Amino acid sequence: MKIFIYKTLILFIAALLLFKLTFVNLIKEYESKILTNFGKERLEYTKIKLKDEIQNSLKKDKILSDEDAKLLREFFIKIKNEIYPKN
Repeated sequence: MKIFIYKTLILFIAALLLFKLTFVNLIKEYESKILTNFGKERLEYTKIKLKDEIQNSLKKDKILSDEDAKLLREFFIKIKNEIYPKN
């Protein structure tokens, strides 16, 4: 009976150690990536940068190229036709 308990205890410890070394470290790695990419400072920087880019584009005479304008126009027409179908 003692041998069964020892083997079970060793197997449990080995499984716990294996779990901790694989899954827990993997989860922590992804968690740190998420925090660095979506941290408060990073979001504030992106917000400020976006505002600056919008202000710079408003100073320009023409924001879109002719090709981009045509593409957006066709896209908006397609969306409008899906929202308001012709019956």
